[in-house]
Amino acid sequence: MAHTTTYVPYVYFRDNYTVFPMKAGESDMYLGDDDGNVYYIDGYDDNDQPIAAWWRSKQLDFSDQFPQYAKLDKTVDRVELEYVDEIANTPVNIALSSDGGIKWVFKSRLLGTGSGKQKTANFYFHDKEEITGLTFIVKIISTSTTTKFTWTGAHLWFEPRSEYMEI
Repeated sequence: MAHTTTYVPYVYFRDNYTVFPMKAGESDMYLGDDDGNVYYIDGYDDNDQPIAAWWRSKQLDFSDQFPQYAKLDKTVDRVELEYVDEIANTPVNIALSSDGGIKWVFKSRLLGTGSGKQKTANFYFHDKEEITGLTFIVKIISTSTTTKFTWTGAHLWFEPRSEYMEI
């Protein structure tokens, strides 16, 4: 089984907003929605309303690491997420799409004990609908009013299949 790796230097999901590394004392943030609107947020107050903070990949065919698989269908077995264990019972969802983001398959877990250590968690997709396609989009999502979440990398484990054909 092959795998590909995505590393993002500390993408923070903090107080339900997607926040990139900030200097101490900074509190100005911008929040975007699916309609393309950008909102200025002053401070971290979410009015106790959960906001889904998420990261979405580009379409991946894994050819940057495995050029021989560019034209092959692939089946994703699991996503191994690397994260910082900051707060206990942090809700995390991994979503995969093999059709450009029209249909998503979700896997959810509560992560963390609050140890502060770097950890990994596996999100298995072989027990869900089969996730097979030429390309994939990955979403990492955390929705909560009480937790923050930091992930530092993701490994996608997949099995190469047959050559892609239009029917």
